[in-house]
Amino acid sequence: MKRISALIAPAAAAAAVLFSGVALAQDAPERTVHIRAGELNTEAGREAVRERIERASRQVCPVYERNSLQERRLARKCAQDARDHAEIQLERQIAAAERDARIKTADAGR
Repeated sequence: MKRISALIAPAAAAAAVLFSGVALAQDAPERTVHIRAGELNTEAGREAVRERIERASRQVCPVYERNSLQERRLARKCAQDARDHAEIQLERQIAAAERDARIKTADAGR
């Protein structure tokens, strides 16, 4: 099982400073999105992974209505940064899966 880590240290650290007044980079929230075997081979599987990434980004950077407008904006930016970071990793995993499939196909043809 592969995984994509939605680590968002810079944005999360900034959000933590705003929310609590103190933050350390090592305290940045992180979630791991697991990818099941074969999930990257279909568009439906990729979409399922993207949905899990979306949920993880909201867990890492929750938006609370009771927070100020500035805090909510920062949390939304944090979640977007998390999704962007995870999407880069996902695209790398997809490229690797496609490459592996091409190699298997070529090897099977020999």
